[in-house]
Amino acid sequence: MVNCYALPIKVLLKETIANFYVSEWRPSVYDVAKECLPDTIFEYNNDVLKDALNNFESPYGMVAGFDKVGYDICECVDDENNEVRHFPCTVPSCVIVRTIYTAAEAKRRSDEENMLEGYFSSFEANISTWLKDMGGKKSLRGEANIRIKQTKVNLEIAKKKLAIMTEKTLETVKDNLRSANARKKDFEDGKPLPFHKLETPDEAVQVVADAEKEVKECEGSLKELAAEIKMLKKRTTLNPRSFEDEAEVSE
Repeated sequence: MVNCYALPIKVLLKETIANFYVSEWRPSVYDVAKECLPDTIFEYNNDVLKDALNNFESPYGMVAGFDKVGYDICECVDDENNEVRHFPCTVPSCVIVRTIYTAAEAKRRSDEENMLEGYFSSFEANISTWLKDMGGKKSLRGEANIRIKQTKVNLEIAKKKLAIMTEKTLETVKDNLRSANARKKDFEDGKPLPFHKLETPDEAVQVVADAEKEVKECEGSLKELAAEIKMLKKRTTLNPRSFEDEAEVSE
């Protein structure tokens, strides 16, 4: 995806007379741009502009084109300068990429990417060599031991969290749901306001819906936590070599 600007052809090529939307006369964008362009042996006219937009290419491809573009704001007026409402306002437009690279800029970018790729390749080769010597192997064993211990710690934390959520959080949201259903029933049975604190049928339905949503979200969190515990238990059965291989890949 390339970020682009879109400009209605009418605004690009024609001046705008004061109207419902524009308080004073406005020159065309092309006329304004021509004031900033250098002097040349040829005339800056609409044909030259059209040729440039249709044919100029950067090192990465075409930089402009023409298409019908929809705008959220409509500035169209009729022959008497009265507003005409279109939504969306779809009009022929010039579409130009926001950033145009020159050949020199593209070459510099390519050179920088090649240089960085070379640095990373050299860095990876040095790491690979280091991991194969005694110091690297010792470091990997140490990292593997850290990961083994951390896996056990994470497992215990997850188990405790699951127990707390099951005993307290889940029971709390289920109590809230039972309370919401009771309030709704009291409302439907016509009991006085202090019993249910609900004023409309929609409010009664919403109270229950909110409570049901909380229960579902809590149950979803419990499932995710149970899946995490299952994964951690599986990791605790791995041998040290597996953790060393994992550490080597991450290095």
